[in-house]
Amino acid sequence: MLTPERLLDVSTAAANNFKKPLDLIAIHSEQPVRGTQPRASLNPFTVMSAGGAWERLIADLVGASQSELAKPGHHKSDKGMQYPDTVDGYLRKRQVIRMPVTSRWEAAYAQGWHGAMPTRWITVTSESNDADRQVFLRYVRAAIGARNAAAHFALAQTANAIAGEWKEYGGHPWDSDAASDTLQSGYVRGATALWLQLIDTTLVAVAADHGWDPAPFRLPADWFGAVATSDRYHGVEFWGGRALHRVA
Repeated sequence: MLTPERLLDVSTAAANNFKKPLDLIAIHSEQPVRGTQPRASLNPFTVMSAGGAWERLIADLVGASQSELAKPGHHKSDKGMQYPDTVDGYLRKRQVIRMPVTSRWEAAYAQGWHGAMPTRWITVTSESNDADRQVFLRYVRAAIGARNAAAHFALAQTANAIAGEWKEYGGHPWDSDAASDTLQSGYVRGATALWLQLIDTTLVAVAADHGWDPAPFRLPADWFGAVATSDRYHGVEFWGGRALHRVA
């Protein structure tokens, strides 16, 4: 069964895992070079590591809730359990949560980007209307699709698969005018911001369902700021100079 000690191990692993995409963004933010930007190659790996951190959290929460403990990084989740449509039932059946977590997700997410800067931010909270939350959950599904597409070099294939769902919005979330199928850095930072907030708000929900103070299990508040101040990332603007939403 899940205990505070087990959840602390899971949250510590989640924070360590999420340093990988933040490291890649920090590297991408360094002084550009002439000609074709080699840092553009970091974009798919940033999405892969951020989305992977989210998937790993779900697996680790389940592993920590078993009678026979599976330490972080050792449990394998069933395929597709990281999606909004499946995660509630998956976690509830395994006694990780008592109430649906997706209805408690809160995040600011970017509906556009300019260069490396995410733009047109919208904040969704547990009090937002159903229509706004459905668009948000659609964005989450698309971000998972981008992660999978990057992992399998299948951006065009995945874009075609989700195009119908996004037709009324004029294009899928990572659509661009680039000559080739690619993930633009502005979209990548927005997707990374999404997963940062989902991991944090999920940890808060899990702790609340077990009657524990969520504070020890949360991701570092500094990562949500407009400008990072910690020694590791001092001065880095991960999210285009704006702060993310951090659930109270």
